[in-house]
Amino acid sequence: MKEKTILKVALIVALVGIVALIGLSLTTEFEEINLAQIEGEDVGNDIKLMGRISNVQELDKLTTFTISQQEYLSVIRFKNNNQDLDIKEGDTVEIIGEVSEYQDKEQVIANRIRVLR
Repeated sequence: MKEKTILKVALIVALVGIVALIGLSLTTEFEEINLAQIEGEDVGNDIKLMGRISNVQELDKLTTFTISQQEYLSVIRFKNNNQDLDIKEGDTVEIIGEVSEYQDKEQVIANRIRVLR
């Protein structure tokens, strides 16, 4: 094959892949759950929840806080230099993240946090 043909095929495959990823990300919807519904079998699953922030602790590489509804759950957010989020105690937030377990307690590793205030 000529180099131009290989380049065209590579570009077409890359564009098809990008379009497929965009389509998948737009159709992926997380069902909002209550903290009381989170159980050990949810570890590794992505969830969406809303609640009020309390007990914020800023560390070098991550921020930890507690989210409350009628119950409480720890949330971990790893810091990213390109993405700074100003969250304060009392803010109402929507969180999408992965359920994990630490010291026999469920927690959420936040992938996305939206402040609703």
